[in-house]
Order: sequence, then C-alpha cells, then structure tokens
Amino acid sequence: MELWELVARERIRDTLARYNWSGDALRLDELAQTFCEDGELELGERGSVRGRTAIVELLGGAVAAATAPCLHSAPARRR
Repeated sequence: MELWELVARERIRDTLARYNWSGDALRLDELAQTFCEDGELELGERGSVRGRTAIVELLGGAVAAATAPCLHSAPARRR
C-alpha cells in the first residue's frame, strides 16, 4: 500500500467520524461541512437535496418533526 492510500483512508475515516458525531449531537452546520459545496444528501422518501444550506434545512425539518410533542400522547400517570 502506498502512502497516499493511507492518507486517503484516514481522511475518509475522519470525515465519517465528524459526520456521525455531528449528527448524533444535532450540530447540523458541522454535519453539512462534511459534504462538498454541491454535495447531495438523500433521505429515502423525503427525497434528496444538494448543497450545504439545503442539507441543513432538510435535516432541521426532520429534527423539528422528531422532537415535536405528540398530539396523541398518553396522559401522564399519577403516582
């Protein structure tokens, strides 16, 4: 294996680690920085978007929907 291959592998590992850490921490701007300027993110049925700004907007909407209070939640239990 040549040196450039090792460097490429480590850069890829670093990018994936930053992507995952940023996503887990809900740091969407940092997550978007792991993409190229015109990078594309595809989220299944939500479709795909191109560009860092569009990625942040799409994921911001997904986070907001996931953390919104449920309208049909069970009543609080009394102790």
